[in-house]
Amino acid sequence: MVFATPEALAAYAEPIDVQEGSWLAAWDSNGQRLQFSIVPRAYRGLYGRPRSAEAVSIEASPAPSRNDPAIQELIRPRLEAIGLDPGQLAGAQLIEFAIAHVPTTT
Repeated sequence: MVFATPEALAAYAEPIDVQEGSWLAAWDSNGQRLQFSIVPRAYRGLYGRPRSAEAVSIEASPAPSRNDPAIQELIRPRLEAIGLDPGQLAGAQLIEFAIAHVPTTT
């Protein structure tokens, strides 16, 4: 899946899925790896009563690299599974191809 922003991904991902490892890896459009974590979220419930729940938080890792082989190992088979042929593209070109051809989830 491709999300417009890390915030959109955080809103979509569920804490239980992150805890169980359903989200193996994620990168932003600059090739920077994103780290998932679960954080408490306080809110006001019925009649303004304080409540709490868990939420997904996403932070960028310190070293961006569009040429990270892990990106390519995850992206290429997924593109092929939905009928897209990236050919011999690699690195930044492969990421640009994915961004251009995979519908974005908001």
